[in-house]
Amino acid sequence: MRQLLHDVAWGPLDYLVVDLPPGTAEIQQQLLSLISLSGAIVVVAPQDVAHLDAKRVLTMLADAQVPVLGGVENMSDLVCPHCGETVEVFPRVRASRSIWAMGVRELGRVPLDPDVAHAGEVGQPLLVGRPESAPASVFRGITREVVAALSASEGDSSQS
Repeated sequence: MRQLLHDVAWGPLDYLVVDLPPGTAEIQQQLLSLISLSGAIVVVAPQDVAHLDAKRVLTMLADAQVPVLGGVENMSDLVCPHCGETVEVFPRVRASRSIWAMGVRELGRVPLDPDVAHAGEVGQPLLVGRPESAPASVFRGITREVVAALSASEGDSSQS
């Protein structure tokens, strides 16, 4: 992580997004000690255990004074490619047990979609290969929300 952040010649960036595995282990702790984060997005699956893990992450971020821009639910449901019916693959998390009950703003719900897996396998971003797909639309919406939240927080900090 240190090499990735400090030894790569990134050039000018608008944003650097770092996707970390779930949890509050060593790599997340080291990242928080290495750089100042403008914000974090917490990604959860629609399962109790994922929301429980995410709550630990939220505590870690609060302790490190990292603003939480919102949350994304990944693999939220599946649209059957044959009949078009929506299938909830995972049982819904009770609202009271979710991170949403803690006030985390929901940025979007990414459906479980074979196109996402296929795009990764062939090395073509979904937003390029299938820009009209439902997941691509959700990703664009999440991006707009994150950029707006970061712009708002930059405006807040410049006025302080």
